[in-house]
Amino acid sequence: MAFRVIFTMFCGFLLKMGVSTVFPVELLKEEIHGVACYLGVIGALYGIVLAFVIFVVWDQFNKVQTGIFLEGAALEDMCHTATFISDAEAAYKIKVAVREYIAISVADEATFLARGEMCPAATKAFLKVSDAVREVEIKKPKDQIVFGELFTALSRVNNARDARLGISSARIPGALWHLILLFSVSIIGGFLFLGIRLTLLANMMVGIIAGCIVFLLSVIQDIDNPFGGQWSVSYNPFVEVSSRLKITR
Repeated sequence: MAFRVIFTMFCGFLLKMGVSTVFPVELLKEEIHGVACYLGVIGALYGIVLAFVIFVVWDQFNKVQTGIFLEGAALEDMCHTATFISDAEAAYKIKVAVREYIAISVADEATFLARGEMCPAATKAFLKVSDAVREVEIKKPKDQIVFGELFTALSRVNNARDARLGISSARIPGALWHLILLFSVSIIGGFLFLGIRLTLLANMMVGIIAGCIVFLLSVIQDIDNPFGGQWSVSYNPFVEVSSRLKITR
């Protein structure tokens, strides 16, 4: 990302130098008020669109992270509930299935979700968790109550997982992203034709503006995909749940 920003700043600097050689500073200075009005209108619209996009992608990022935490908490509750089942073997199978699901999710799921795809191995492991819960046998009267609580916990896990995966696959629509790029190019173009007498100052200004816009767009693009880049969600809540599970027959 740093290389991209620095390279863009350098290109903006050179591009402004090229424009200055074609259009005299005196000519650009005469049009400075018109260009300023243009930049004011474009800048206001650009700010509104970016504020909306940043709010949406950051909210999406937080919801994915929160979803991992909620799903991990529901999995842990389900395993604790399973300890009250009379059949120790059934409780053991549930905990083993949960730990296997967590291990696969932590290892492989992010790679698939980064591409907007579901992880087949994680889906298969989650089905094993569901099967382990549904296969619990009612041997004593208390097991009926425990099974009800266990099934409720499984429903919480399933709902948290569905919500998390649904948000994880959401991305900025292509049309909206193209609109942002159009606004960005329009703003940089306006600064290229802004009449400033000091050549060095004008060149540096365009370079800085270009670098800032590219940096901003790179951050938005990075946060829009919560599973890759500088900003990525953490599966630590899953890891912590797995480390707290005590599996004994």
